[in-house]
Amino acid sequence: MLCSRTTRRFDIPREPGQWVEMHLLSPAQIRAIREQAKADVAGYPEDERNSEAGNLMMERVLARCIAAWSYVEADGAAIPVSPENLADLDYQTQMWALNVAIGNEPEEESGKD
Repeated sequence: MLCSRTTRRFDIPREPGQWVEMHLLSPAQIRAIREQAKADVAGYPEDERNSEAGNLMMERVLARCIAAWSYVEADGAAIPVSPENLADLDYQTQMWALNVAIGNEPEEESGKD
């Protein structure tokens, strides 16, 4: 499977009826994102590097992987996937999406299309 050319829909745990469509990442893509995040925080104090690199990696993976989602405003208007809206996801949803994207979470693909 060519990961970056494959879009799959997953139901979001703990959020009945909500889903995300994601491009999965290959091991090489994950390594490149991880190494770039580490390089970007090389000048940080040593005790902050791992935490900041992890934060950058999560932001970059989510931005690259999440193509669409089911979230809507109260009036039914679609909420677009954007850096600001990705940052607004709760931590558990961010971690779940990160793990799905990098292949560390059982893939329970949605039956919806």
